[in-house]
Amino acid sequence: MIENKNVATELIALLYQADGAVNEAIRIAQEKCPPDEFVAFRRGMADVIYTLFEKGVVPICRRHPELIPEGETLDGGQGK
Repeated sequence: MIENKNVATELIALLYQADGAVNEAIRIAQEKCPPDEFVAFRRGMADVIYTLFEKGVVPICRRHPELIPEGETLDGGQGK
């Protein structure tokens, strides 16, 4: 997907920051919203996170496997 390793490294860092921001939004919604609103929001954000990784992180890391964070795999499981 992204040929230039420096660009790929920068993009992966930003995508993980985005993941962190979405997870923080979910935490805030859980804390401050009624349960039905929280569940709907969390479901929508799960789609966002899935797309972020499936369309962004995974293709970049397939091209640059050295950018896969230690202990993680591309299938979402835990590495060794």
